[in-house]
Amino acid sequence: MYFPSKLAPGSILGGRYQIEKWVASGGMSYVYCARDLKLHDKKWAIKETITVSGQNAKLEEEARLLIRLNHTRLPHIVDFFPPDEEGYTYLVMDFIEGVTLEKYIADLTSLPPIELILHIAAQVCEGLDYLHTYDPPIVYRDLKPTNLMVDQAGNIRFIDFGIARQFKVDQPEDTVKLGTVGFAAPEQYGGKQTDARTDLYSLGALLLYLATGGQLSEWRPEVQQMLRIDDKQQNTTTALMKVIKKLLQYEPEDRYSSVSEVRKALQLEFIQSSTDRSLSEKSESTRTKVIAVIGVSGGVGTTHTAIMLAYSLLNHFKDVTLLELTDKSSAFSRLQSAAFKTRETGASSGERSFTVEGVHYCRRPTRMEMLDMISGEGGLVILDLGSDRSKETFEEFLRADISLVVGSGAEWRFQDILSFCRLSASYSRSKWIYAIPSVPMPVIQHLRRKLGTSRLLPFPHETDPFHPSDETVAALENVCRTIISNNKPTRLFKFGFKRMWRGGI
Repeated sequence: MYFPSKLAPGSILGGRYQIEKWVASGGMSYVYCARDLKLHDKKWAIKETITVSGQNAKLEEEARLLIRLNHTRLPHIVDFFPPDEEGYTYLVMDFIEGVTLEKYIADLTSLPPIELILHIAAQVCEGLDYLHTYDPPIVYRDLKPTNLMVDQAGNIRFIDFGIARQFKVDQPEDTVKLGTVGFAAPEQYGGKQTDARTDLYSLGALLLYLATGGQLSEWRPEVQQMLRIDDKQQNTTTALMKVIKKLLQYEPEDRYSSVSEVRKALQLEFIQSSTDRSLSEKSESTRTKVIAVIGVSGGVGTTHTAIMLAYSLLNHFKDVTLLELTDKSSAFSRLQSAAFKTRETGASSGERSFTVEGVHYCRRPTRMEMLDMISGEGGLVILDLGSDRSKETFEEFLRADISLVVGSGAEWRFQDILSFCRLSASYSRSKWIYAIPSVPMPVIQHLRRKLGTSRLLPFPHETDPFHPSDETVAALENVCRTIISNNKPTRLFKFGFKRMWRGGI
């Protein structure tokens, strides 16, 4: 249905929302980006729709539905303008900076790695699970790549609830049959009522779309052959494809019964396959390794330690990348500015990625960028987590091959280490290594007793982390010996660190 829009850049809606630009349009609506004149610099998305006779109630129902919902994956509506005399109505909701999932996949140069598919699937399942367990349950009915956004942090967001409906137990079929060809379940074309299993069919179509790089959303005989073209996707034909096939069953009763069941199936399949145990289907010995470095408090030298690790291990990996994940630090920005002034990097100071003496640096990468870096082969990624205490930061810390906690060598700051351990008591600490620079062994032994661990080490003092001494390199090689390739001998214990380091782990 075509209709002319009443909005244009510069126009003001409701005396408050000034239209800045057109964003998108579909068969039933226009979407604009608007600036809030009362809350300066705050941007909102304005969805303009025109109703036909008898549809006013449906639009108001959608608005009431969105107002009640509260989940990070779903759009948050903040204002609603009911139909005017000509039937024009407006929804004001979160404006999401990013691209549609369709565009994101189209911009990839190869098939998405398995961990990226699973990362997207997990977030979509979060949103669907919230809707399906709502009281009464809500069926989304239009899950597709153009209705999902990838925001600047790499998170998936649902953006359109135009045909969502609440499930009614006593209703034999839907009054309106809507959906997108290729992603809509068979029952959406008439004769049956849609329920949670309808969205699960669309989830299967979406996963197939991702696995084939945006080429297919319906099962065809050539799917298996298409995926076998790329060696990286071999495991998807045995694990992920099994889940997708069940999701795409014609009869709803032959699919999984709930999002929770899908999550369990995905987890079970990939725990049993090598894909979940090895990033990007690489063997354990060749996949990119990850070291996460976190400080017990600010100013303990977390970034200093991360840089020292990068240059100490540079000769053992094909490439070394250092990622700054916290937005509270300016260390990388200052380093980039200094490097740019001395022409040691080809990047301008405004870019987030740059290289200094063989080590790649990236400031605040998105989740998608991180997955791309970690999914490589033969490399090392070091995560500088600063002193952040968020749940997401600790998840990254726990996932790493080596989880390094940095504390201060000043005696008056030892309490920071003990406080950090108390605050993180709910997390598994079986593989954590505590690094305390420039501290004598009697103090180390005292702290070990306090913490109840022998994995607290006296790190060497290094004034220049970009050019670590041979002694420092040998010490850090020993700490990281579990991830260093066996093909290249290290300088372990070469400079008299045997007694000091061997008893430390």
